[in-house]
Amino acid sequence: MLGTSFGAASTIGIALMIIANGSGVNPNPIAGAIVAGAYVGDRCSPMSSSAILIAIVTKTEIYTNLKNMAVTGLLPLLVSSLLYLILSAFNPVELSGNNLALELGTAFNLNSITLLPALTILILCVLRVEVKIAMAVSIITGSAIAFFVQGYSPIEILQFAIAGFKLESTSSLKDIVAGGGILSMAVSLVVVVSTAFAGIFAGTRILEFVEVSLNKARTRGDLFFATTVISIFSAAFGCTQTIAIILTHQLVESKYRQQKLDDYQLAVDLVCVLFISDSFI
Repeated sequence: MLGTSFGAASTIGIALMIIANGSGVNPNPIAGAIVAGAYVGDRCSPMSSSAILIAIVTKTEIYTNLKNMAVTGLLPLLVSSLLYLILSAFNPVELSGNNLALELGTAFNLNSITLLPALTILILCVLRVEVKIAMAVSIITGSAIAFFVQGYSPIEILQFAIAGFKLESTSSLKDIVAGGGILSMAVSLVVVVSTAFAGIFAGTRILEFVEVSLNKARTRGDLFFATTVISIFSAAFGCTQTIAIILTHQLVESKYRQQKLDDYQLAVDLVCVLFISDSFI
């Protein structure tokens, strides 16, 4: 739903880890399950920035890409879910004695209405509404709930949107429910700068030897392997998904066309190799 691996791990993931630690279960497999679930969302959510970027650079339709990615990811999802189910059977997480839900209920007015922003995103995406419109409707819905249900003023809501949300220092949740805001996105400037390297490499033909090596790929499997290797080195160099996507696409696009593979096949391969390279990095 969130479409962000970092966001999922740092919000819901932290809450789940707190519950796990309170029950005495080994936190390592639970952390693994959280990261695995974050990968699924980053791969299959229309909110995913990497999925949106891949759709843009390959000139494909994002919802068609999501459908294709869901199909290719179904088997590993089922296998990993089965493994985590077995682990859960032998390591049950006891919720008794955990006060997280109670503390959240004290800090916020939680009821079924507060689910509307998430439901709005889900319904509009099922209806294949443009992602920007779906996000805007969800933001408006969330702001209305913050005003009418949670009792925050318009000025406070605007401050949250710009500087992020923080609870009072006396709250035990102050380190968990915190962050966000437009200012926190200033780190994206690093992504913009690093992405410029992709254009420099393309214009100066520094990586022409990579394209020469790609010509040795004769089969579909050879091409996928070569794309994976390029993606790993691109991610290692740029340290961001953005430059890995753009640089890998620039280097392999012509070869995919030579092998008569359409843009949707390239989009699915880019997503696959992106998560392989992320795992390595």
